[in-house]
Amino acid sequence: METISENEDFKLALKLINSTNRCIFISGKAGTGKSTFIKHLRKKTYKKFLIVAPTGVAAINAGGVTIHSLFNFPLLPFLPLNTKTFDERKVNSTSKKLLLEIETIIIDEISMVRVDIIDAIDHTLKKIRGSDKSFGGIQVVFIGDLMQLSPIATAQEQALLSTVYESLYFLHSKAYEEAAPIVISLEKIYRQTDKEFVDILNAIRNNSNLEKYLGALNKRIITNPNYQTAITLTTHNAVADEINRESISLVPKQAYSFTAIITGEFDRDNYPTDLILSIKVGARVMLLKNERGKTKKYFNGKIGTVLNIEVDKIEIDFGEDEAFIVQREIWTNQKFLVSATGQGITQTISGTFEQFPLRLAYAITIHKSQGLTFDEAIIDLEKVFVPGQAYVALSRIRSFNGLHLKSPITTDQVLVDQNLVKYLANMTVGITKSNLEIEQNQYLIMKLLETFTISPTLADSGKLPQLIFPFAVSNALVQLIKVSSKFCKELSAMIELTILDKPKLHERVVKAAEYFINQMQTGLINPLEVSIKKYKNDFHYSKTVKELQEIRTYLIGKIAKIKAVNDLTNKIVITNDFSDSSDNISNLERNTTKSSTIVKNPSNDSVQERCYSLFKVGNNVYSISEQLKINSDAVFNHLTPYIQTGEIDILQLVSNEKIGLVRGFYENGKDNIFTLKAQLGATLTFGELKVILAFFKAK
Repeated sequence: METISENEDFKLALKLINSTNRCIFISGKAGTGKSTFIKHLRKKTYKKFLIVAPTGVAAINAGGVTIHSLFNFPLLPFLPLNTKTFDERKVNSTSKKLLLEIETIIIDEISMVRVDIIDAIDHTLKKIRGSDKSFGGIQVVFIGDLMQLSPIATAQEQALLSTVYESLYFLHSKAYEEAAPIVISLEKIYRQTDKEFVDILNAIRNNSNLEKYLGALNKRIITNPNYQTAITLTTHNAVADEINRESISLVPKQAYSFTAIITGEFDRDNYPTDLILSIKVGARVMLLKNERGKTKKYFNGKIGTVLNIEVDKIEIDFGEDEAFIVQREIWTNQKFLVSATGQGITQTISGTFEQFPLRLAYAITIHKSQGLTFDEAIIDLEKVFVPGQAYVALSRIRSFNGLHLKSPITTDQVLVDQNLVKYLANMTVGITKSNLEIEQNQYLIMKLLETFTISPTLADSGKLPQLIFPFAVSNALVQLIKVSSKFCKELSAMIELTILDKPKLHERVVKAAEYFINQMQTGLINPLEVSIKKYKNDFHYSKTVKELQEIRTYLIGKIAKIKAVNDLTNKIVITNDFSDSSDNISNLERNTTKSSTIVKNPSNDSVQERCYSLFKVGNNVYSISEQLKINSDAVFNHLTPYIQTGEIDILQLVSNEKIGLVRGFYENGKDNIFTLKAQLGATLTFGELKVILAFFKAK
């Protein structure tokens, strides 16, 4: 089977994102790998990006944040000619910094994003960034299938929006029309291989030739559905909950309950599974996370039967040779921050939800099934209420033989917006080679000018005291600004030529990068560090030292950007290969500026050393757990020695309140971790108990 790296549509989309500033709409039918592409993109782009989605669950699945949490939008429709309510709201300082710093915003599940929200995003970005360019000059990547779940609006909202917009769909927004995104249509279907079933799904998707296929579809009706053998996809939560309650009650075994461990901020509406998971041996369950190993046999949506239940693990029979052991997993509530240097975007974790990645698999809603894959399912479409529901439900299933209908499908249940069908049929897909080259050249020149421009305000540093800021350093800074201005004029002149002399451009950029990096490091950063070290504890110069530190931070970040744009020039002008962007640019910038939460470690580093390295650059326990693919208790365990040596402050790992809970027991001679866990229950994890005990013993 064709791999992701061999998919030509994926390659083109990645190239457009990495080497241009054009907005892009990545479309594709169900099962074409849209979610997989986002994971692929995270690894392969060097750009500073954010991922947003319309719902909390979609955001968590994509590793992003919700649109409303990032932009702090009021729960009102946005009207382009009446923006007062949106203008009066406060976008918090963290979001402002992010929106000034990022290069790309990825909007997942775009089919569910209402038309006015896109214009609200555009309006906000233009205002914050002080730019009249589309989306304030940020590249926006729209990802989703318009024929799947549609935007939702109340009757009142719809009446109001209809006075401004042609429909509720994002493509009818003013901002989308202004941006004129390049469209990439993913064609290769990975989920289904049965041509007849694919043809049926296409007919349902477009509501075309239904009469030809309804007969075959309705042969899949089962009169007495057995909820014990296949999951049911239904339209409403109440129906799914009732089926799950009835089905689990029929399992003649003892019920076990597991309460999720929640830290920080994690909204109840975004819980990825039950707060209290109640299961039995013999119960049908669905896995909610992909297997971490290489086999990938166990995936989000796979259904099996519980074989054994223990305190720290649950064994599931998925029909393989061996039982699959499921342990607690951590879902993270992500937040994006501008790094300490101001030169990068750091993804931090504001909250965690720790629970066994399972849910009862007798029934779920069609909305919750979006993005999942099942081998077998019972489909209940009796109360379809939005366009796309029938298509989403049916397309979750791998093969026609795995499809069971609770009742006959009628044409009335296949709700499709024919205007969308026409739009998708007529939209221009792809980009010509010559136009791609033009877009790449424009982006490259923009990045070169942006990177090699040195802020003239740095020249004001000459007014700093000579004692702490020597004349030679001040002079080197002024000289660097002059060279910067001259080189940027040379670049501008090259742009104006009818044909861009790429070899000459590449040669000049390589030489300029070498010159600027050397001058910044030896002529500026090194002397600055000497002065900072010498005077940092002298309160007479505290303000001046702070200014020097800001100059140093600016220069370090500028070096990282020069290295990155040098590599970008090589890719656009020489290799035209963007398949390894993450390794060559992103990590280079991260290591130079230390602005990211990810540390590049030698392969022979111990897990303990890697945990400590990640912790020292700002990652918390749950972020380290995610990155190293180990559970949180293991991270606490690896950090315990650093508590004992005093290299880590205990309050960086656990709160005073939790330390206080243990102190009373410890002072009364109760220092057995298992005894304490039994006394304190879910209030503290084993890992937290271990570091607290280590702290007391070290004292």
